[in-house]
Order: sequence, then C-alpha cells, then structure tokens
Amino acid sequence: MNTNLSNRICGAMVLAICIAWLGVSVPSAGHAAAVDKEKSEKFLREARAFIKKGDGNAAVIQLKNALQSDPGNVAARQLLGEIYLRVGNGASAEKEFRAAMRRGANDTKIKILMARAYLLQGKNKEALEEVSGDVTDEESRPDALIVRGQAFLGLRKFDDARVALAEADKLKPEDVRAKIGLAQSFVSQGKIKEGEAEIDEALSRKPDSVEALVLKGELRRLNKDLNGAVQQFDKAVKINDKNLLARLGRAASLIDLGKDQDAQADLDNVFRRVPKHPLASYLQALVLAKKKDYTAAQETLQQAGRFLDNHMPSVFLKGAISYALNQYEQAVSNLERYTQAVPSNVRARKLLGATLVRKREAARAIKVLEPLVNEETKDAQLLTLLGSAYMQVGKFNEGTGYFTRASEAAPDVASIRMQQALGSLAQGQSDAAVGQLESAISLDPEARQATVLLALVKLRKRDFDGALVAAKRLQEQMKDNPLAENLIGAAYLGKGDRKAARETFEAALKKKSDFHPARMNLAQLDLQDKKVGEAKKHYETIIKQDSKHMGAMLAMSNIAAQEKDRPGVISWLKRASDANPKSLTPNLRLIQFYGRNREFEKAVAVARGLYNTQPDNPRVLEALGRAQTAAGDPIAAVQTYKRLASLNPNSAAVLGLVAGAQISAKDPDSARVTLKSAIALDEKYLPAQIALVELESAEKNFDEAMQLASELKTSQPKSHYGELLTGDILMRQKKYKEATVA
Repeated sequence: MNTNLSNRICGAMVLAICIAWLGVSVPSAGHAAAVDKEKSEKFLREARAFIKKGDGNAAVIQLKNALQSDPGNVAARQLLGEIYLRVGNGASAEKEFRAAMRRGANDTKIKILMARAYLLQGKNKEALEEVSGDVTDEESRPDALIVRGQAFLGLRKFDDARVALAEADKLKPEDVRAKIGLAQSFVSQGKIKEGEAEIDEALSRKPDSVEALVLKGELRRLNKDLNGAVQQFDKAVKINDKNLLARLGRAASLIDLGKDQDAQADLDNVFRRVPKHPLASYLQALVLAKKKDYTAAQETLQQAGRFLDNHMPSVFLKGAISYALNQYEQAVSNLERYTQAVPSNVRARKLLGATLVRKREAARAIKVLEPLVNEETKDAQLLTLLGSAYMQVGKFNEGTGYFTRASEAAPDVASIRMQQALGSLAQGQSDAAVGQLESAISLDPEARQATVLLALVKLRKRDFDGALVAAKRLQEQMKDNPLAENLIGAAYLGKGDRKAARETFEAALKKKSDFHPARMNLAQLDLQDKKVGEAKKHYETIIKQDSKHMGAMLAMSNIAAQEKDRPGVISWLKRASDANPKSLTPNLRLIQFYGRNREFEKAVAVARGLYNTQPDNPRVLEALGRAQTAAGDPIAAVQTYKRLASLNPNSAAVLGLVAGAQISAKDPDSARVTLKSAIALDEKYLPAQIALVELESAEKNFDEAMQLASELKTSQPKSHYGELLTGDILMRQKKYKEATVA
C-alpha cells in the first residue's frame, strides 16, 4: 500500500470520531452564580448515573450544571473531558482537562487524558511531550505507552510506535488497544496481512472489542470484501449500537454495495445523536450526489463546516458536485487540492482536466492529463479529453491522434452519445477517497468530441456513409480545423472514391501544411499506387516537420523492408526508438525483425534491454520469452513466462506459454501440471487442450491421450481437432488404417 492509501485509512479512522459538538445546549446563567458545592456534587452523581444508562447527552447537561454550580469541581471537569474524548471532540476535551489542571489536577492519569485529547487533534508532538517515556507507575504505564505509540503512528515513526505498543501489550495483554495500534502501524505501511493478523489476535483475546471489530471491518473494505466488512460492523453494532465508528463504517460499506437505503438508516441514527456529524454529512452528501440531487449534497457538505476541509474524500466530492452544478471555479479549487494530495487518482485528475477543458484552459488541462497516458492507455474518456484540449490549443496532429485512439477504445457508439460524451465520471469506493459519485459529464459545450468520435467509430465499423454525414457536420462546426477534411477523405476512401479522397486530404493540407494525418493518408495512397518515391517524400516531409513522428519512421522502416534494405530497417527503427524512448513499438518491431532474420541473439539483447527498464510490462516479458525460446534457451524462457504468469494469474493463454517453454526445456512433468492449470482456469481454452493431448501422445501415454482427445470431441463438437489428434495418436502407434479413418 502506498502512503496515500495508508493515510486514508488512519485519516478515516480519526475523522470518524472527529466531531466538534454533542448536539446539546444549556441555558447560560446570565450572571455569575454563587458557588454551591453540594449542588454541584449532586449534579455530578446524576451525570454518572446517566453515563451508566448510556445517555451521554443527559450526562453532559448535568456536568455543565455541576460546573455552573461550582467551577472548581475538578472531578466534573475531568469527567466532562472524558465524555468529549469518547465522542472525539479533542478540542473541548483539552479545554476541560486544562481547566482541571489549573485547579490542581496533576497526576499521571490527567496527563494521559490530555495526551489523548491532543491525539484527536493531530497534535502528536504535544502528546509525546505530555506523556514522557519515563512513566514508571505500574498501573498507568501501559496507557502511557499506548498513547506514545499512537503519537508515533501519527508522526509516521512506525518502528518507535511498535516498540512502545509491543511493551504495552506485554505489560497488559488483556488490553487489546496495543494490538489494535500494532495493526494500524502495519496497515499504515501497506502490510495488510500483518495488520489483520494483529487484529485477529486481538479478537481472539477479546471477541467483543468494538474497536477491533471496526478495524477488522475497515481491513475487509480495503480488500474489497464489502460483505465481509458489513459482517464485522454488524457484530460491532450488536455489541454497542451507539458506537459511531461501527455505524459509519457499515454505512460506508453499504453505500459501496449500492444499498443506499440500508445505509441511510445508520446515517439517520448518527444524526439523531450528533446532528451535522462531519463524516455522516460526507456519506449523506455521497448518497444525495448519487441521486443527482447535487444542490442538497452541496448544502449537506457546507453544514459540516470546516471539519471536512482537510478530509480528502469530501474535497473531491465538493469538486465533483461543483462541476455538476457548472461552478467551475469552485470545482477547480477543490480538485486541484485533491490531486495535489492524491496525485495518483486517475478519476480525480480526469474530472479536473474536464473542468479545465470546459473553462477553455486547455494548456492546464494537458498538464494535468498527459502524465496519465502511455501508448497502452485504453481509457476512451481520458483520450477524448486530451484530444479536445489539444484541439483547443491548435495542436491538431496531437488532438487527432488522441481522438483516433479514443475511437478504438470506445466500446460502442451509444457510449459516445451518452450526454454527448463518454459515459459517467467516477465510480469508486468512499474509503478510497473518491466515493461512488456518478456524474455524467459533457466534455465540450458544442459536443464536437462526440461528433469526432462518432465519425471515427463509424469508419472503424465500415459505415462510410454514416461517417461522411458526421464528418461533414463537423466541417460546419470547425471551419478552420483540417480534422474534418481528413475524416471526409477517409470516408471517401472507404467508399472506393480514391480521387475524392486525395482531393480532400490535399484540402486539409491547404488549411494546415503540417497536419500529419492527412499527409500520412496521402502517402498511403501513393504506396497503393506503387508511387514509392512520392510516399517517401511525404514521410520525409513529416519527419522534417516533426523529428519525433514515430508513424512516419515506422512507415519508412516498412518501405526499407520491402526493398530488402536491412540496414535501413534497423536504422529507422532505432531512430524511432531514440526519438520516442517511452514507446515500446520500435524495439518490439526490431525484435521481430531480428527473429525473422534468425538473428536470435540480437533479438534477445534488444528484449533484455527493454526488460531492464520495464521488468513488469507484459508485452516486454512476452517478447523476451519468445526471443529466448527462438534462441534455444527455453529454461530462461520458462522463468520469463512464469514472471508474466505472476502478473496475469487468471490467464490461461499465459500458462500456455509457460507450458510451451517447459516442453521445449524437456520438462514434460511440469508442462503437464501447467497445462492442467490452464484448462482449470478456462476449460474451453483449445490450445491448452490440444497441447496436453500432444504431450501425452509424445510421452507414449496413448490411453491418456486418447481419453483427452475423446473428451475434446465431446466438449467441442464443432472443432475438427478431436479427430485430427486421434489420427495423430494412432499414427504414433503405427495404426495406419485407423488413423486414416480418423
């Protein structure tokens, strides 16, 4: 787990109890009253009775009455501070403890309570100063160590935290707070399994620990086991139905499960006890936003006041709601804060980029969005946003490229037409700092992106008449943009009207002479007309205008290959790679070229170079494995493919690659196990079934091979492979007559 995620867990736990008021009020005295110690003690006794009954609000009223009667009642102040601690009101607790200290309270217990009040406010250094490490009182030392451990956790000094918490656990094992703290220390470092082990140990000692059950529920949520999380929160609520953390955790999990109505019952329960509770307000706003009641959602967040200002999920939600309400300045302000705090969140950056595009601040949008994209990106919405931003700044080549990629990634035309854009914004988990807000976003007021994508998708589906209609509509909308002419030309080309296509591509270049897509299309026409020299001129012009244009360089390498110009192929591919170091394509093609020319060691060398820079890239691993196999090093290929399989544990095809390498390495036993694993993953994966039959036949396990071939004929009756494999097995047994029949 990364730092942001660990911060979210601990932040969510702290925020869940971070409330600033108890929802009760006491009339002011209006003037200084005479001290009545007897009356004050009576109110104190009544407060303690209310606490035993579980009525915290009534207890607070009586304690305030006690202090009104006698401001010097230290016991009442301390008890009031302890109640504030229980509900997470650290600031008010600190105020009461400080007042008690001024009136003579100075023992270790009050210092520990004060340190806990500091912890609730994030004042970790102050907490450490309040409770020094030399507390020797046998009864108080475990509590002091737990406080110190929690303070170290807040300062992200995990080793120091574990030392303090481990000592506390050793001194007082029946107090599971130390175990819970140890769990939090592991979770904060992304060690979920270790953290859950500590929680399970805590629950084995004290099954009814609400705090442990709540953290167990949070860990289940982290593991995407939402139903398991609800079960843990259910247990906690049954033990203590007034526990805010348990109810809020359950509500958040139910929202993630789409059970908003069930979550509402928990939220209502919290609001009855603590009106305007910040975390409950956030979750309530989330529910309202999902219903597209954005105004009510915004008002709910505003009612929570400043207590959600540093709660990143709420900051994101505020930004998303502002976007939905066309309040772009507020949206940018909140979304920039969020993306600075959680830079890896793609959904938030996309929404920020969409907002900037709507504000026509395209340069800023590009800066926000471009780091999210590489050559393997398939996010149609993200690619469309970038295409739109580049179009706004007049970079038509880049814009066209992104739109083309978006059209290839878009699942269907209907998804493009939705809100004249691409689907809905963000679906995620509330604890992952995004929430399940679904906000349909219109990426451009004039819906030009949708028109572009519609034309591109229709071209891909060979609906050339439909593409022509969309492109001509775009031509009216974007008179100075050569993109429309390029699309029109592509439609004409699809319809077989090469003359009209060429004229339209040339018209695009008259609008903008460095519009590369149109020139690339003209070069393709020239190649089809066997005008190789003219095509080369076009590609050379493009490269002169854009020294990094990979498409033109790859095209030149293809021409060199057709002309059997081996040095030319290698030169162009290396040049393309040097100009685009983040792209795999040139080097992958170079590996293929070396392989076709039986220069296997060179192929392995290039693949190994890619592996050294991108050891977890599936395309790189597959290329390296194939090169190693071709070079006669199947043992190395097995290890490469196993690494690929570890990254794709549910891929039968990848296991097939592993098995193929194992067979080449003369390890049939391992190959047999691997092929059976592949079939277990996908019982209809034909290559693995065929390979297993062939393996058993090669090993002269003819009965097993015939049984597998028979099963293949039954499971895939439309396939001819069952009969072919049967014939092969019979041939191996020299049963030629039966083989001929098969």
